[in-house]
Amino acid sequence: LKPLPIFVESRLGFPAMVADVLRAVAAGSDAECGGGSMLLPGAALLTAVGLLTYQHATQDAFDHPLSSFLANILLQMLPLVALKMKIYSCGDRVSLVPRVLVKTLLMHLILEVIRIASQVSRNFPMGMGQFTFDVGAFVACVGILHFTFHFQWAFARISEHRDVLNLVLMAVMGAVATEVACLYIPSSWVNEWTRMYTAEGFQLSKVLFTSANYVDILAFMPVVLALYKAESALDEYSAGASIPAEARTQVLQVFGFIVAFYSWDDVIDPIQSLLFEPIVMMAHAAHFVLLLDFACFFIFQVWTPSSVKGEQLQGLLENGMEQDD
Repeated sequence: LKPLPIFVESRLGFPAMVADVLRAVAAGSDAECGGGSMLLPGAALLTAVGLLTYQHATQDAFDHPLSSFLANILLQMLPLVALKMKIYSCGDRVSLVPRVLVKTLLMHLILEVIRIASQVSRNFPMGMGQFTFDVGAFVACVGILHFTFHFQWAFARISEHRDVLNLVLMAVMGAVATEVACLYIPSSWVNEWTRMYTAEGFQLSKVLFTSANYVDILAFMPVVLALYKAESALDEYSAGASIPAEARTQVLQVFGFIVAFYSWDDVIDPIQSLLFEPIVMMAHAAHFVLLLDFACFFIFQVWTPSSVKGEQLQGLLENGMEQDD
């Protein structure tokens, strides 16, 4: 997730300790089926809510770039929190099959296409570093889809992912509505930066930039929707099934890509360009902690299924592989 360009201008035992902490976070609290495992996601979400509330309570005039960025960060965290709540629930309702991981990659692929188009249309306002990263992420997405998932780029295969296309269309329509609404905000309500932004009028490059942010918000929605639809389907799978090596590789590569992607978005890029914007840095940190917590948990469950929940997850992944074949 990116702030608007106009806002951007503005010892030996330590690795072992870190590994123990990550293992404890990833393992969750299966035995108790309690809410302790939701402490970290809840704290990250409350941090985002607090930052947005603080910004609106202390600003003298409406700051569109900063306010929209904080709201987008909060909205982007909600699907991850929903996933955590479902995975950590006592009902053991888990449904992250390889087909759903393909949808997540497709969302990020489209996100990069829109980002690249937005950059090119405005002569690289985010800098060549961001543009180089976007091109690299696009190539990585295509490579994982093609070589790891053996994705077929035929129209018939792509049309199977209508939910992805619908989410992208929703994001684009929301971006258009947002940019149009900005034109009608009274100038007396906003600060100087927002007046400069709205004075540029309605531009395709601005719609593309906002669309990319909204696609980023919805990037994990296919996983959320599939997980909540799998309530009754989970009973069809037996616990204790071993996961194929190919599916393990797929999961590891997908989450490796996601962690690398948001390491740039939430850590490296903000440090380079937003280091003296504490509210933005805290929002990025809260989002990255939430995402890293979920990625560690899921990878841990796939590779070391010591609980019933992990065994059921393996069964679902194996079944998903058989369906794709």
